Amino acid sequence: MGFPFALFFAWVFEITPQGIKRETEVDGEQSVVQSSGRKIDLLVILLLTLVLGYMGYDKWFASNSGNDLAQTTEPQEADAAQALAVIPVAVLPFINLSQDKNQEYFVDGLTEELLNSLTRIKGLKVTGRTSSFEFKGKNIDLREIAKQLNVDYLVEGSVRKQGDNLRITMQLIEAKSGSHILSKNFDRKLKDVFQLQEDVANQVAAALNLSLVLNNEQYNSALSKLDYLSVVKLVESRAQLNEFNEESSSQALATLSRLNQAYPDTPEILGLLSRAAMISSSVGGEELVTLQNKISTAKKALLLDPKNIDALYTLAVIYKDSPHLLVEAKKLFQQLIRFYPANEEYYYRYAQYLMSISSSCESLRDYFGTIPTGVLSAERKASFEFVILQCFDLQAANRKLLNAENTDFAAMSLYFTSGDYNIQYYCQRNESKP
Repeated sequence: MGFPFALFFAWVFEITPQGIKRETEVDGEQSVVQSSGRKIDLLVILLLTLVLGYMGYDKWFASNSGNDLAQTTEPQEADAAQALAVIPVAVLPFINLSQDKNQEYFVDGLTEELLNSLTRIKGLKVTGRTSSFEFKGKNIDLREIAKQLNVDYLVEGSVRKQGDNLRITMQLIEAKSGSHILSKNFDRKLKDVFQLQEDVANQVAAALNLSLVLNNEQYNSALSKLDYLSVVKLVESRAQLNEFNEESSSQALATLSRLNQAYPDTPEILGLLSRAAMISSSVGGEELVTLQNKISTAKKALLLDPKNIDALYTLAVIYKDSPHLLVEAKKLFQQLIRFYPANEEYYYRYAQYLMSISSSCESLRDYFGTIPTGVLSAERKASFEFVILQCFDLQAANRKLLNAENTDFAAMSLYFTSGDYNIQYYCQRNESKP
């Protein structure tokens, strides 16, 4: 488009030492066209040399290095995609082989501690305690259990406790074939019970060719302070709290309070104590601990152990219900996910938090996309997908809800604060549910 104008100006005008003039105004003897032309020729030759040099470099060097880069980045991207996939594992309740049947709490608590240790392994998706403990005391084929829990591997075992002597037998089983990948006995003194569970977790990680997210120092302070009877009480308290009823939680709270008096500044006790106080009040127990004391106890535990799972969770739950502490709640949920990436519960709780603060549809969708493949159970994955559908296409979500026989996937949408849509239609389809 510019060529005709360039041709016209080149024909009509001339560049002179005094500036641009009309050609008719320049004396032929004073014209500098030839010298200007030679300068322009030299400039054009220089520019062409640079262009040809760049093209040669781009063809022979840059393209090859680009191919090398592609060869190095593509496997990395593949590795990253592979890293997102997880191995689903369930920890079945260990069997109490002790003569004393009163050791059930201890054995259940020990199973729970092992489960918590395994959630720290990056690349695992550990089925929640509630689902695993449904099979406690039931004689069901392991392959059927794995099918119902939708896992590829099962961890099972037994505990025999006599005095301060402890023997744990643990098996890692491939669900598809039923074969034992790992089978090992651990003989320890009871005071070493927490180190024992880390040994088991490391064995599982090694067997599945995985690595721990954290170098475990979770129980160092407890191991250096508690006698073996106190270790038993600490483990039993966790099992009692997981019953989520007033009597058991009150017993655990009382036990942990006594342990805290006997062994102050022990993060394992402080963290579980703050969680016990929160659970006790939530299940209808007497409000024996003020909200501020729950917060201060959890904070003290985190000062001693910044990765304490109980303290992080307690503060996150408390803060998410406090408008002026929402930013802190977000950080705590993110820490739980980072430190314990195999625990789907924390992904779910963080999603509830995001919905409770009326996050945008885009934010919810983006967060859902960051959850490693396979971490969420089928039910919770369906809940996430329905919330996002509801967010972007309300009519499509409405049709899905009205046409579905089972509307459990809509339970999570009750946390969504975008009007009465969820409650209205969810309750119509689930009249028996509160």
